[in-house]
This record gives sequence, structure tokens and C-alpha cells, in this order.
Amino acid sequence: MGNLGSRLRRWIFRALRWCAALVIAICLAGAVYQSLALRHDRTAFPPPGRMVDIGTHRLHLWCRGSGEPVVLFDAGAGIWSISWQPIQDELARHTTACAFDRSGLGWSEAGPGALDGMSAARELRQLMESARLPRPFVYVGHSLGADFGQVYFGAYPKDLAGLVLIDPGAPNDLLEDFHEDRAAALKIARCGPKCAVAWLATRLGVTRLAAKMVGKSLPPTLRAWYRFGLAQPAAAATIVGYLELLPKTAYQVLAVDNYRDLPLTVVYSEKTRRPEGAETERDVEAWHARTLDLMRQLAGRSTRGRGPVVVGGATHGSVLAAEHARTVAAEIERLVEAARNGGRAGPRASGGPRPNGVMMQAGETGGGFRPTHENGKRREPAPGG
Repeated sequence: MGNLGSRLRRWIFRALRWCAALVIAICLAGAVYQSLALRHDRTAFPPPGRMVDIGTHRLHLWCRGSGEPVVLFDAGAGIWSISWQPIQDELARHTTACAFDRSGLGWSEAGPGALDGMSAARELRQLMESARLPRPFVYVGHSLGADFGQVYFGAYPKDLAGLVLIDPGAPNDLLEDFHEDRAAALKIARCGPKCAVAWLATRLGVTRLAAKMVGKSLPPTLRAWYRFGLAQPAAAATIVGYLELLPKTAYQVLAVDNYRDLPLTVVYSEKTRRPEGAETERDVEAWHARTLDLMRQLAGRSTRGRGPVVVGGATHGSVLAAEHARTVAAEIERLVEAARNGGRAGPRASGGPRPNGVMMQAGETGGGFRPTHENGKRREPAPGG
């Protein structure tokens, strides 16, 4: 019996050693795979723009067109400058249109700062100064980038000639999974173990392999760029970090409650989200109604607020795609012309000194707009609209 027990223990230890050796071999193979692929990336995917040294690291800035004011595009949490290409194509015909990659995303190097709205604002300010881009500029943000735009205005209001917010995250949604108070949120400084796991997965090539499964609906060039970006050393940890610091960013957004006379437009995709989990279509319709009301309130915080401008048929992702580029670009062009004409941005939102925004429906042709709510009464769309 003793000999049997001894043999069993030796067999278990031998099996564990083989398993450990196999795990180490897989990890080494993944690390080598990632290292060789990164070398290939440097030649296969050169940055389309220029790398700007901001003192601590370099950021990628991609500018096209000419003229002022500069339009600067800021993307959401899990994407970077490439998402703006269709809209940037449109705007570059009228003025200087610049998209950039925040630290750790796209072609930008990882930086030392935190991943909250105020840190992003300071970093962007340094980029503007280092790249010698003229101010004031028109800030265009999508999703988390729109939240960062609001925080930027709070920190540097004189820098902006206009602000376009496309599907900004509502602070109450950003705080949905956070169950502590404001003081606790503002104390969050760094991403914890989740970022370490994301970093390790990237170093071992796991993220690169997973990236091959996403972006299948994107155009070929954009799909290749997207997969390249997801596999870069800091990308996964950076994206996780932004999500971990959402509570802090949410309270920073809530602190900005008056946009004075800044030309401000809120753009909203008609089909922002679909039912998740146990949700029903009615639940999502109720969510849309609440969110549209919040967007109206947001537009109403500026005496030159406009919106929400609803882009028909657009989802949260497709609102930046080629099919909606002309519609969204038309709203940005309004603010560009307003800046050139001394701040006149068309009709102001109705109401008192802090008016509610007027909800608009994006036109299907010519980039025009027709109000769907006027004086609190709904107007039915024209046939075929």
C-alpha cells in the first residue's frame, strides 16, 4: 500500500512538472509571437500622421486640410484616430481637421498620467501646445471622448470655439456599477489588477490573437488598422483603465454645469443601444427617452446650445461611419462657420437664460435638419422622412 501511494505521488508530481513546463512553453511562444509581430507592425503600419513629443512621451496627431479654426477629434474609450476618417475626409475640405490618439492607443506611446477626464484634458492641452495648433479650436468628441470634451471646457474654457458632443456618456450611466460616493470616486488614481492582467495578456500574444476575431464588418484598411492597434503593448490595459476610472470621469463631467455662450451641439444616434440581458424593447425605449431628455438638458447649458440632433438609423458605432459622415460633418461645419463669423452659430435654444435644447432630426439629404419638437409639441415628420 505504501509503495502504491509513493508511486501515485511521484506520478502526480511528474504530471504537474509537465503541465508547468507546457504552460511556460506556451507563454514563451506567445511572448516570442508578440515580439516578432510588433517588429512587423512597425513596417506594415507606419503612423499616418506625425509623432509629437509632449515632454514625457510622444502622441500621434493626424491633421489634414488647412484653415482655421482647427477641428480636433477625440474618440471613445476603445478606439482612436482611425474612427474619424470618414468625417475627417469631409471636414478637411473646409478647414484643418485633426484626429489624435490618446496615450497608449493607436500609434501613441503610453504615458505616465492617469486615465480620467482631467488627466486627458491636461495631456491634450500639452499636445496642442507642442504641436503649435492654433486656439481656440472646435472640439468634437464621441462617447468617452465627448465626456472628455466637457471636462476640457471646464479646465480650459477659452481654448474652445465650439463643442460637438456625439453620444456622450451620461454620468448616471457611467456611475451605474459604482456604489460609493463622490469622494471615493475622485480618489481613484490608477487601474488595479485588471490592467495588470490586460498587460500580461498582451505581452503573451493573447490580445493579438483575440483581435483577429473583431472588426469583421469594417472596411479592409480600417479593419487592419483596428486589429493592429488592439495588439499594441499598452492598448488593452489602457482601455481597461479608462473603464476602471469612469466613476472619476463621471464626477468631473458633473462639475461642468454651465457652458456660457459656447456654441454647443449634441448629436445623438437614433439606435444607440439594443436590449441587453433581460431587458425588453420597452426598457430600451424608456432608456432612450430618459437619455434624450438628458441630452436636451446638456444642450440647454449653453445659450448657443443645439440639439440633440438625432441621426436617423445610426448606432453608437455607425454614427461615425461613411453612411452618416455627411450628416455629422454638416453639424460640425456649422460651428466652424460660427467661429469664423464671431460666434454666431444659428438659432439658439429656446427658453430662458439656461434654456432647454431643441431636439432636431438629421435630414436624410443635404445635411439639413428639421425640428421634431417645437414649443413642447411634437410635429409629425413629412411623408417619407
